[in-house]
Amino acid sequence: MSAYGLLLAFHVIVAVLGVGQLTALARTGSEAFFLPVRIALALMFITGAALEYVSGGAWHQFIWFRASAGLLIASGVLLAFAKRNERLRKTLAWTCCALIAIITALMELKPA
Repeated sequence: MSAYGLLLAFHVIVAVLGVGQLTALARTGSEAFFLPVRIALALMFITGAALEYVSGGAWHQFIWFRASAGLLIASGVLLAFAKRNERLRKTLAWTCCALIAIITALMELKPA
């Protein structure tokens, strides 16, 4: 398997197993989910950047790619606010879930 294939597989595994815990955080508001989700978001960013590098910058010029990166960063920022604000924790976590859903749609549809 190529480096690109391995990175893509790892990217998807982190998305499902790591970022998937964001829903549990949104449902429960439990502190226990913050660290794994933050690590997963960081790994998503790193593996996404690595995929872009290995592909020779194939997607950098597309708006959907840039928007996805921006939304991922926004999710991380919202997650930081959620950790500090217990009253808004679930709302902010659900907002992060919505942003991740938009990112997933952008990655699959790749609109021009």
